[in-house]
Amino acid sequence: MAETLAKKPSFTGTDGIEAEMFIQQVRRAAFHEGKLRDDAWIADFAATCLSGEALRWHSTLDKDVRRDWIKLESALLEKYPVFLDSMSDIGKPEPEHQASKKPKPDGVGAVPPPSTVTRASTSWSYSFMSMIFGFNGRIKVVTNIKEMNGYVARSPTRWGHLASVQGKAGSLQAKFVDGGSKQSYLKMLNSTMDHEWLGIQWCCSPFKVGKEGAALVGVTGDDNEDVAGSSRWSKGPTGAGLWQVGPDGQLTITWVDGDDTHVLTPLTRTKDREIFFATDPTAFTTKSKYEWVHARLVFEPMHHRNLGTLLALSTSPGNSQPETTTKTV
Repeated sequence: MAETLAKKPSFTGTDGIEAEMFIQQVRRAAFHEGKLRDDAWIADFAATCLSGEALRWHSTLDKDVRRDWIKLESALLEKYPVFLDSMSDIGKPEPEHQASKKPKPDGVGAVPPPSTVTRASTSWSYSFMSMIFGFNGRIKVVTNIKEMNGYVARSPTRWGHLASVQGKAGSLQAKFVDGGSKQSYLKMLNSTMDHEWLGIQWCCSPFKVGKEGAALVGVTGDDNEDVAGSSRWSKGPTGAGLWQVGPDGQLTITWVDGDDTHVLTPLTRTKDREIFFATDPTAFTTKSKYEWVHARLVFEPMHHRNLGTLLALSTSPGNSQPETTTKTV
């Protein structure tokens, strides 16, 4: 039992992907203890691994569900679904949104979640994107290190960059805005900065795609002219109309360099939780003296568990879409 407890699973209720991983880990622990067919033992063991929202949800379940792993497992999958397959008819992939150069995550901190999720989340068409214009939400930062998880902060660091905070208090609230020409902006609603949009600012000027990083910052101005970023350190190009979101809520940011469109990899610095992006995370982190881990940015709608649930509610009979907001420049 000591070995099992040393590798004890944990589940906080982040999303369906975490739920699937948790179920698999619980099954392995039960198998290791020779308890795979003891549903009461597995259910009791799983209950000790819950925290946060998952713990609160578990406490509302009927006793017969909490005490029977078969029922509890079904309840977990129902409560925390994965929406990629069920919503696949919303939009079709468009090749021009794919990265011209795929990032190389090997050897850079924690390994990111399965790449199939990333590919599905970065290739949805503008017809899907238009469905979420006007939605308000927070931006969750998800890594493979529990202590590094959180939300994008509403206040910048001393360098003018945005980092993550561990709870919703102090987190940024943002709204998707249609910028036209298949652009999507994230308008900051409660930021302590004077800047209006959420965007990135490259470290150096001139910069070379592939070796440099870009900080998550506040941005003012139109992407075509008079653009200013909040960074007090980064001196490179700045942009804001760069965002895409998949049906699972995962955010993707792209950067156009000539004829090439690059999908950037999010990274967070363990020293201060600042969030950066890179086209080649291996090259970027190798030249850095700091430790970095891969991250996922997930749009979490206000008052709803995830984007899939919100879209399902808003498109069902008797419900209306939020008012579409268009960026005025």
